[in-house]
This record gives sequence, C-alpha cells and structure tokens, in this order.
Amino acid sequence: MFKILYNTHLIFCTRIVYIWERGII
Repeated sequence: MFKILYNTHLIFCTRIVYIWERGII
C-alpha cells in the first residue's frame, strides 16, 4: 500500500516538473 502511494507520488512529481519545464521553455 505504502509502496504504491510512493510510486504514484514520484510519477505525479516528475509529471509536474515535466509540464512546468515545457511551460517555461
């Protein structure tokens, strides 16, 4: 359970950073 939440949190963070960088560039 905790590992699933941790994995989704990592995917969520990396996706936000990706969109954020695309928005700036």
